[in-house]
Amino acid sequence: MRILAISDIHSYVDLLRTVFEKEPGIEVVVFSGDIAPYQAPFKTLDLIKRAIDIAKMYKVELLIAVPGNIDIADHYDKIVDSVFVNLHKKFIEYREYIFMGLGGSNKTPFRSPFELQDEDIEKILMNIYNSLKNVRNPSKLVLVTHVPPYGTNCDRIYTGENVGSIALRKFIEIVRPLAIFCGHVHESRCVDKINETIVINPGPLSKGFYTIVDIDSSGIKVHPKSIK
Repeated sequence: MRILAISDIHSYVDLLRTVFEKEPGIEVVVFSGDIAPYQAPFKTLDLIKRAIDIAKMYKVELLIAVPGNIDIADHYDKIVDSVFVNLHKKFIEYREYIFMGLGGSNKTPFRSPFELQDEDIEKILMNIYNSLKNVRNPSKLVLVTHVPPYGTNCDRIYTGENVGSIALRKFIEIVRPLAIFCGHVHESRCVDKINETIVINPGPLSKGFYTIVDIDSSGIKVHPKSIK
């Protein structure tokens, strides 16, 4: 399965065309949120629709997304399309893998539209995980979040401070999923690990950054890239 991991589009949806031209064979897009521009969250719905239209042009099978802290979360619920999945507070089975998702971020100084208390993040994640019932193979579980887990190279802001979710990190340490796709912290584009879980922050697509992820029976291969 060839995945295009993107985050933090912030209205630059047309850059998707450039990525798809450079990267043939994308089967799944995993979008970790923040499609809206900073000063115009009301544009969330129209921008999601444009992203879906572009994905369909390039024969993408699935666009999995969670809302970012700048987005209006309810707009994701308004999309009804066979290609699009709003993964916030949900899980889906795709091929032999389980994708489960959480949108928004932990609290920030900016009072953005979609922020959660860390204890609520913990409750949401555990509720989703408990609903998986007998599907509990961590090697087949993939998380999609906007906020990164705390204390990695993927959640470090320009001052060096880690600002990710402590609850999310705790969940990863307990469950040990195969990988987590996140975003939110623009300056922390990287690939890191928590134990054996691969943590992927592809960087903001608005700045031309994305990551290609290949998952198959032999494992997972991660390729950070940029348009430039």
